[in-house]
Amino acid sequence: MELQPKQIIIDNIVDYCLSLREMQINTAFDSSMLLGGKVQEQIDALRQLAPPQGGLVDGQVVMDSIRFLKEHALPGRQLHVVMHRINRAGDMMLWTYEVGQMRDGTWHIDGASGGSVSQCYPLGGKAWVSLREGRCKGNPDVFYLSGTVIDAGHDVKRIRVITEDGVILEDVIEHGAVLLIAEQKIKQPLYAELYDRKGNLVGSHKALAENSSAHLN
Repeated sequence: MELQPKQIIIDNIVDYCLSLREMQINTAFDSSMLLGGKVQEQIDALRQLAPPQGGLVDGQVVMDSIRFLKEHALPGRQLHVVMHRINRAGDMMLWTYEVGQMRDGTWHIDGASGGSVSQCYPLGGKAWVSLREGRCKGNPDVFYLSGTVIDAGHDVKRIRVITEDGVILEDVIEHGAVLLIAEQKIKQPLYAELYDRKGNLVGSHKALAENSSAHLN
């Protein structure tokens, strides 16, 4: 049975998180060897229960936390914005996955980029958007901005981003996330405008898109 794009992404995220957890266990093993501690007891304890403060979660917890926030279809490929837990402290990761379709109809991951979801909020209860920039591997003429919106009680429903050279990109916010598509290189700095469901401008700010800090594949 052929795996569909979302299932392929879920499997990839779980594998990624489990590899991080295994690295944590191996690091603890190396430390125990250096300190001459009871190695096997410590490793067994880590495998059964990750440390409560920031400890990496197991595969089932990761899988249950995965949320598909936005998607965009292109010829023969899809972009998906996905969020999931990374540890027991509740810290979240946000990825933009690019999934391509082969000639035989099967799907594969062409790449994914992202990073931790910022816990820093602007002062004064302002509506805000945090953006990351990316480029499609399978279609190098397509660029995108993805990220999360801080609503701050303003009922933000739509975002408009204006690039340095006057290109206007717009998107409707779904599940607190945005995915803006451009068919040319996105020139910074960017200027973001946030609108509520009545079309009122409720926030605006300069929005320098970060380069994604982590990559898969």
